[in-house]
Amino acid sequence: MRMRGFLRIIHVPLTRRTDAGRERAPTPRGNHARSAVVLACALASWSAHAPTVRAYCRASVTAESEDDANAANSCTMPDSPNLIWTRSCITYTFKHDAFLRLKPLDEASTRDMFNASFAAWAAVDCDGRKPFFVEQASGTTPLGPKFVTDAENVSVISVYSGSEWAQLPGHSPEAFALTVLWYDRRGGTILDVDMDLNLGLGEYADCVKQRCPVGTVDLQNTITHEAGHVLGLSHSPVRGSSMSKQAFNSAAAETTKRTLEADDRAGYCALSLPEWTCVGASCTCPPPPIYRSRQASAGTGCSSVSRGASVPWPVCALLIGGLFVSRRMRRAHR
Repeated sequence: MRMRGFLRIIHVPLTRRTDAGRERAPTPRGNHARSAVVLACALASWSAHAPTVRAYCRASVTAESEDDANAANSCTMPDSPNLIWTRSCITYTFKHDAFLRLKPLDEASTRDMFNASFAAWAAVDCDGRKPFFVEQASGTTPLGPKFVTDAENVSVISVYSGSEWAQLPGHSPEAFALTVLWYDRRGGTILDVDMDLNLGLGEYADCVKQRCPVGTVDLQNTITHEAGHVLGLSHSPVRGSSMSKQAFNSAAAETTKRTLEADDRAGYCALSLPEWTCVGASCTCPPPPIYRSRQASAGTGCSSVSRGASVPWPVCALLIGGLFVSRRMRRAHR
């Protein structure tokens, strides 16, 4: 059974440096007055000698408006519940046609770059805490990205052509990728996550091992950024960070988001993700929990499921925009 309900969507326009050296933001698309996702921002203190403001942002349940969420150095409604993982591990798998679509990248290179992206986050030292475990499944799945009840939810990596992407609800044509987090609106518990990749803005490649022509997108650069969304981070106003909301530079085949900066590491530790401990001889993440179906509660604006036999869970989907670039601006300022 597929859960149907109001999708809580936010698009964070990223900026791009123009030929004149100024920065402009792409024109927002559509009327998002009902967007209800906040970038709940944790602002760390800084001294007069600090070169940058530590302003990592966490994804949370509600927002006042898109304008507030898009403010360069402001995150609204800090009392809104943050999105959190309560499981200590998750497993993701690739849709069966993903590797074919990502050619000329081969399957081994694709898998290695995904592993490296999540490993970059797991390697962050949070006072000796054991990392949250993100496991890559060895096989593939015919399933698409969605939230289901009465069955295990599969976290799916899907790849779409530009024309297919344009038909997907909430998928900005300027986004290289989009992470979809299904969560409980009451407490912010993340129930499921999927990731979509867009081929409409350029071919994916490994731009460290090969020289990438203009218009090519470095896969690991994109996935390291998206992995932060998977874990519960939103876009950061700190320039140069992996989670920065500044525009991705496709003309230069950017690879800078492969590595994490101080702001990214601080944000990761602030998530306080559950620690993973291996049980027995095998370090394998157990299957995800099954959420039992239940009739939707009136007035929630979201579909509902129950955990066990009692508490209803309003379930919403948060679509977090990945790396953006404005094609219109690129043409206008050449």
